[in-house]
Amino acid sequence: MSTESAAPTLVAGRECGTCTMCCKVMTITYMDPPKPGGKWCQHCSPGKGCAIWQNRPQGCADFNCDWRKNAQLNDDWRPDRAGFVINQAAAHLPYEIIVDPGRPDAWRKEPYYSVLKSACLIAARNRTAMMVLVGHRRWLMLPDKDVAIPAEHYGSDYRIFRAAALQGGEWQVEFTAPAKAS
Repeated sequence: MSTESAAPTLVAGRECGTCTMCCKVMTITYMDPPKPGGKWCQHCSPGKGCAIWQNRPQGCADFNCDWRKNAQLNDDWRPDRAGFVINQAAAHLPYEIIVDPGRPDAWRKEPYYSVLKSACLIAARNRTAMMVLVGHRRWLMLPDKDVAIPAEHYGSDYRIFRAAALQGGEWQVEFTAPAKAS
């Protein structure tokens, strides 16, 4: 996965083409009315593209999924083929695997799952995780397990750590209430 932040470099020749998965899975709050995740955008013609391409919102024009930014992801990872979009909204946030609700187990299929788990080990060592979103359900992917996030913790902060070797050395997550702004 890419760690680029502001103007990312795109992989040469890698275009969206007929892929419109982001138009379905992403929550788009800047649209009027806001578009919920998991529902097709009212302007999208699935498999064809945006009907308002020339006048699409700036947020849509600026968006590029990780498949377009990361040359290590081959064409199997194109979102319409994989069944999910990989996105990192900002460098300090975890990667999100935003899954098509019509293919809710796509992220658990190979070749994706083992590669995502390898990336989880790097993320966990940096005390972060990869978050999987399928409709209204969420998981944190850890190197040795996937942890369902209870709905009451969707806005919570979390801490990732590795248990002592005597406890099996498993990766753990603790959820905490988000810090209140003063």
